[in-house]
Amino acid sequence: MVGKRLWIGLASSLVFFSAANAQLELKLDYLRFGPITIERALVGLSTEDGYYLKVGHLNLPFTPKIEQIDLSCPHGYRQRSFLECPYGQLQLRLPRFGQSLSAAGKAIIGPNRWQLSLSPLRFAGGHLKLWAEYQKERWYARLEAIKPIKLNWIKAMFSGVLAKLQGNASFRLEAQGGSTLDKLNFNLTGKNLSFHDLGYRRVADGLHVKLQLQGQGQTFFLRSEIPAGESLYFPVYLPFRDYPVTLKAFFSLAPPTAEVLLHELKLSQLNVLTATARGRLSQNSLNFVTDFQADLPTLFRLYGQPFLAGSRWEGIEFLAGKVRGRATISDDSKARASVHVERAVLSDRERRFGLNRLGADLVWQSSQATYSFPSRIHWQAGHLYAIPLGKTELHFYLSGDDVYLDAPSDLPVLDGHLRIEQLEILDLITAPRIQFSGRLEPISLDLLSRVLGWPPMVGTVSGSIPQVRYDHRWRTLELDGRLTIQAFAGTIAIEHLKIVDLFGALPRLYADVYVHNVDLEQITKRFAFGRITGKLEGSIDGLELENWRPVAFSAWFGTPADDRSRHRINQKAVENLTHLGGGFAADFLSRTLLRVFNEFSYARLGVGCRLKSGVCELAGIAPVNGGYYIVQGGGLPRVDVIGYNRRISWLTLINRLARIAKLKPPPVQP
Repeated sequence: MVGKRLWIGLASSLVFFSAANAQLELKLDYLRFGPITIERALVGLSTEDGYYLKVGHLNLPFTPKIEQIDLSCPHGYRQRSFLECPYGQLQLRLPRFGQSLSAAGKAIIGPNRWQLSLSPLRFAGGHLKLWAEYQKERWYARLEAIKPIKLNWIKAMFSGVLAKLQGNASFRLEAQGGSTLDKLNFNLTGKNLSFHDLGYRRVADGLHVKLQLQGQGQTFFLRSEIPAGESLYFPVYLPFRDYPVTLKAFFSLAPPTAEVLLHELKLSQLNVLTATARGRLSQNSLNFVTDFQADLPTLFRLYGQPFLAGSRWEGIEFLAGKVRGRATISDDSKARASVHVERAVLSDRERRFGLNRLGADLVWQSSQATYSFPSRIHWQAGHLYAIPLGKTELHFYLSGDDVYLDAPSDLPVLDGHLRIEQLEILDLITAPRIQFSGRLEPISLDLLSRVLGWPPMVGTVSGSIPQVRYDHRWRTLELDGRLTIQAFAGTIAIEHLKIVDLFGALPRLYADVYVHNVDLEQITKRFAFGRITGKLEGSIDGLELENWRPVAFSAWFGTPADDRSRHRINQKAVENLTHLGGGFAADFLSRTLLRVFNEFSYARLGVGCRLKSGVCELAGIAPVNGGYYIVQGGGLPRVDVIGYNRRISWLTLINRLARIAKLKPPPVQP
């Protein structure tokens, strides 16, 4: 009974006999046996021509299609129970790879013994040698390249992916066994390997690869090296000539359960990192433990910085430090990783921030974990732009994709500190959402101004920071509530703060700012503008910044109605306010007094600006003679300052203020 798996199409079967020549020939149009199919086969036996086999197409499982098979043994003969072929020839074609294979060889085939030898076996520009034998239920095979083969034919296996592949390889394979594999020894050397894909995102040039695989029963040892060449797996570039890579693995197989036992795996990259792993892999479970240690500056330069190129964080680098850690995966799909960083120095070429003697003990767990282990990060000193940061230690939890502050922490800033009361980062890797709240304890304005290069100021700055939320999906930072700052003996409040595209190319800020009871003397006496005493209040409504430069607002600052403090203004301040408003010191008395007195009394002062489309519409405390009062005199000696400019370019106004206060004007936007 043939069964359903066998189907034969028989075109013709011919047998020829003659006195001079006996010949048997069998032709098959099509034969299928399970996954094996044969098309246009011709098998022949002749007393003169020996044995021969021709096949048009042969399909085998897990191998590419084979065409134009031509196997002949012109001087083959039968001796006892053996068929012998002392001078055989083999030719075939692999159409998928665009390669042909040809060989000369000999063979002996019998009931319990056979031998096969092919040499030279020509393939892909190289010469191979094959020897195989079977005797007494034992077998042995050896295949080696006595002339390296070219590897460009492999490109066909990755059609649509690889645009180029060059290089050559030499190898030697020896194997022996009985019903199972007893011994295996495989050595491969690849030289001058070069390839690139269609988009040049995966590129290699001049790679040298060494591979050795040894097996004894079900136990194997693997060693692989890449000692030379360079590669780009965009955006990571690896010069292997400077940082060669070595991989070693010792593992065993358990066929009944299809389980792989990884006894030890070691990956090392010279002067970069060393990683070891062990574990067990089967169809239904995975247990894995990995330990690693690395030189942090080199590791980050090779594998971290390329992902920051072209972004606002491109200049970040580590100047020193070591890192080590462990990662585990268990049967219940729970994963855990721990990382220890010591004596690291984090820097930014743009000098935006930096941390010295940075250390960390980070413990991460998958979200399925029932218990979280605490993590901590600490540094000895640091800076945010020009503002120095003191010794700090933060404790928090890492769970899944989230970060939670464990307890309120203090961050020293100059002579004060920032009290961090809440910090949560959700969906850190995919789309971060951050919540923060805290309080800024008093910082000396004199110290802050000296550090930032501002004109000297007196007093302190402090304030509360309500909940701040950042959502990376919309690239938006929002302030819930009011941010209050105590400065210049008064209060500055910020409400409705919103920043869109915070880390993008064109960030936009929206806010309302309120100023209450600020001491004018503390502000003006530190600038070249001139000295003014009294209180000041006001607001900036609808403030809108684009790329951190104002594009719209409605602002007013003036003397509070209930201000009972002493109101004095010196001559220099009068002259500068006059120049700013495009007016003059009013009436003959005022102009005469300017030549005599250095300080004057005023009743109130005020100025407003409505910015729109790059133009500022100016206003004062009251109209007068086609203009407006900027300063309204009171008492003796008194002076009035009247402005007549109603509209002025914002850039012109800023440049005037900069010249008056002897500050560097902001750069002009392109």
